[in-house]
Amino acid sequence: MSAVGQIVAGRHEYGLRAGQKTLYLFFAVVLCAMAALPFAVSAGNPPPAQMLASSALAASGVYMALVALRSCLIIDGTQVRVQGAVRSRDFDLSQVEGFRTYKSRYQSYQVICLKDQALKIPLMKYATDASLDNWFAGLKDLDQQDREQLLQQIDQDEELGATPEQRRGALAAARQINVAAWIVDALAAAAFAFGPAQYRIAAMVVLTLSPIAAAYMLYQQPLLYGMFKAKVDPRADVSPVLMISAFGLLIGAAKVNFISVGLLLPFIVPGALVFLAVFYSSARKNPRFAGTLTGLLFLSALYGWGLAAAVDTVADASVPQAWSVQVLGGHISHGSRSTSYYLKLEPWGPYAAAATQMKVSARMYYATSPGQIICLALHAGALHAPWYEPVPCDNGIQ
Repeated sequence: MSAVGQIVAGRHEYGLRAGQKTLYLFFAVVLCAMAALPFAVSAGNPPPAQMLASSALAASGVYMALVALRSCLIIDGTQVRVQGAVRSRDFDLSQVEGFRTYKSRYQSYQVICLKDQALKIPLMKYATDASLDNWFAGLKDLDQQDREQLLQQIDQDEELGATPEQRRGALAAARQINVAAWIVDALAAAAFAFGPAQYRIAAMVVLTLSPIAAAYMLYQQPLLYGMFKAKVDPRADVSPVLMISAFGLLIGAAKVNFISVGLLLPFIVPGALVFLAVFYSSARKNPRFAGTLTGLLFLSALYGWGLAAAVDTVADASVPQAWSVQVLGGHISHGSRSTSYYLKLEPWGPYAAAATQMKVSARMYYATSPGQIICLALHAGALHAPWYEPVPCDNGIQ
């Protein structure tokens, strides 16, 4: 398939599909209405903070409207223009290398890649006709090209087997090994977050070392393993192992009440940087480098924070101090995907000002009343970041 699509005779302009344009305009109206609300309820004189928020909402609404009304694709012979909300990009068909398919959280979309340039031009959901479909079908699918080249390399690699069939078998075995690694990592994450205390050290070790095993597979057999790969890429994807390890450690850390998270920064930053350095080279080879690097930075931060918190708590061999504390109240925090429960405590212990709010389980939250006395154990922390947890009051605490 040629990299250059079939030339569309004459000038053709394609705007957004009616449904997508309507959706953008709907959100534009909603945002602008929200922006006007503070002015309506305050007789045209809202507080500065509300005025700032209204300005941001109004700007977002105007941008949505511009996306709906201005976005279009214009093809005039060999000249192509992609018009966005505020700017346009022009190029000649001779500059086009092909296209790639990107996947966001809710949809997939195509991106035109220009030759010898890092510039990638995303295409929106335009209203199409036969001419545009034929034009786009003539562009080279770079993801499919990469797949075919990769399979060809696998078929020719003698280290993977004596015959092409055996080498393809090595690829299938790599996928099975990768799935097994996901399962082991997921079980370790569950044990670390919800399992008995005696299993937490082993689970932490598995979650800590799984990324190292993933890195070994990536660099030892790059034809069989990839990271943040495209859907058509036939290799086994180690990204889920990295995600499970990072989020598994993070979930365990989120359940801990630290006196000051800042005390862990000298350990969080190096852990995150090592994680980033280990996988950066592989990420650099990914055609979707920008998105891959963003995901890698995110996972690096989660892994560094989760690992530091896990070591500080799980490896803590200090003798805890016992305290009895009065509960003053509590509140519930609702996130987009989770709900957190907090108890407000009277000042207590050597860090009174920093430990007056404690995250607890839903069960403990609803079982505790204001004025009630609860018991806490204060730990020194293996990395010298003190943390505390509720304990039964019959554990020698008066």
